[in-house]
Amino acid sequence: MNKIHNYAITYAALGYKVLALGPKVKQPHRKLAPRGMHSATDDITVIDQWFDIDPNINIGIYCKASNLVIFDVDLRNGGTIDGLPPTRRIKTGNGYHYYYTATQDMTFPGKWREGVDIKWNGYVVAAPSIHPSGNLYAVDDETEIRPVSDLVGAM
Repeated sequence: MNKIHNYAITYAALGYKVLALGPKVKQPHRKLAPRGMHSATDDITVIDQWFDIDPNINIGIYCKASNLVIFDVDLRNGGTIDGLPPTRRIKTGNGYHYYYTATQDMTFPGKWREGVDIKWNGYVVAAPSIHPSGNLYAVDDETEIRPVSDLVGAM
């Protein structure tokens, strides 16, 4: 079992809806995720089957279905981490993903501010997937995932 497979199983065990992405890309795997993000699952048997078919896949997490809202900080587009309280943080190819818990009844705009998008109704590429640049998505801060309500004062 490779590292990405191990992480996918861990995410599923946490109740996160895992999505098969193509190798070294951000898009859903054409064969393994024919319904896009709606193919995401926490069924470990299905996830194991994905890796039997294509052991080189990347993985994503369907945010809202996993009760996660992700603040996507894109440093090359002027994003900064100012005002974001510590929480689980993933280093991406161009910045960071800040993970917060949320409840299904919440709504979020698509953008928090310049260079910081909010991922709620979609999915994010998950660690330790491989960014198209060749860099790994990597856990940069292992702080426990905090509720988005901790951020309300900053919003």
